[in-house]
Amino acid sequence: MTTTYATPESSQAPVRGGRWNVRPKDENFTTVDAMIERLEHRRHASQELIYAGKDLRVAYDRDGELFLTKDGNHWDYGDVALTHRAAGQLAGHFEPRPPMAYLRALPISMVGLLYQLGLDTDRTDHKFLVVPEGRVPGDPSGYGELRAVTGVGSYGRIWDFEVAEKVAQFARQGEFTVEGVEWTDKYGHQHSRTGRLAASDTGMAMTLISGKKFEDGMGGSFARGITVWNAEDGSKSIGGAMFCLDFACTNRAFLGESKLEQFRFRHTTNAPEKFRREYLPQLEAFATYDMAGFTEAVRKAKTTRVGESVADLEKWLVEVGQFQQHRVREALVLARAETGQEPQTVWDALYGLTAVARDLPNADSRLELEQDASLTRLLSLVPVGRARA
Repeated sequence: MTTTYATPESSQAPVRGGRWNVRPKDENFTTVDAMIERLEHRRHASQELIYAGKDLRVAYDRDGELFLTKDGNHWDYGDVALTHRAAGQLAGHFEPRPPMAYLRALPISMVGLLYQLGLDTDRTDHKFLVVPEGRVPGDPSGYGELRAVTGVGSYGRIWDFEVAEKVAQFARQGEFTVEGVEWTDKYGHQHSRTGRLAASDTGMAMTLISGKKFEDGMGGSFARGITVWNAEDGSKSIGGAMFCLDFACTNRAFLGESKLEQFRFRHTTNAPEKFRREYLPQLEAFATYDMAGFTEAVRKAKTTRVGESVADLEKWLVEVGQFQQHRVREALVLARAETGQEPQTVWDALYGLTAVARDLPNADSRLELEQDASLTRLLSLVPVGRARA
């Protein structure tokens, strides 16, 4: 590997790229056991180290990879590439803090120099989550990875494989499965839907689906689902949420109303013990939750119109819902294409937005959009007296 240290005299690197700059797609699994095996391997390959920024050295290569490397006697873990998340966490400790959008638009030599200047003046101890050189599964580059930079005193890490094991334990004792469900639509066509098992550069996500159906009284068929997530790099809390899986489109609709339908807690000092004590009871509460609130919200969304036209619906989603316009337009196109009718109702808006989310490459990005488009949130945004049934 051709290495250049980040100094004021460094020449411009011809390529700007690398994992610090572009998030990889999630790795998806077909079985829980395969997912747990991969996450457990990542856990045992990882080491938690405490360093002050001033003790570290930044370098880059001609492929645009940015990494920490040995500086005197301080660093004995080889060349450790910054992941997308770790690059943002590390820069977040600099004074002044450089915007990541700005850094990712610069040539790699300039980025390396700015990181080194930031480290040189950082005398605070941080906890670094590192996979040493040569131990990253399936990585032909040979680099290790810097996966996270968090605080020393107040952070309590919950490992992804521990969460996956708890969820697998829950799934084995009840009606939920990741193997999926099968159903026949009103045209007699057979369909199947599996849960999603994903490991990302930041954490993990698992989706479980119940084999039991329920109806909304308006021709819709749904299954109860549970999605759980964790990010052992500190980028996201640990949590879980219930949703209903629409058999018409296999989109996930979240109610998002209260702590009865979702839970989360931060990676604080006592988080590992809280996880071991409370996580399974939270999942078990989901399994017995009365779905009447979901069906009522679905019926209301299906009969609530906003404005007189698709243009009115688009304007409402952008201006009131604060969704990005390009995403709203894509959502309305998908809703029209998949339902065969013009989008008119709150349910049509949710349908389209969750269809966009369905195809996002990262599970955490999908969940963020789905929860922004939850039934409770969208219905709460409808102006009183202006909705039409």
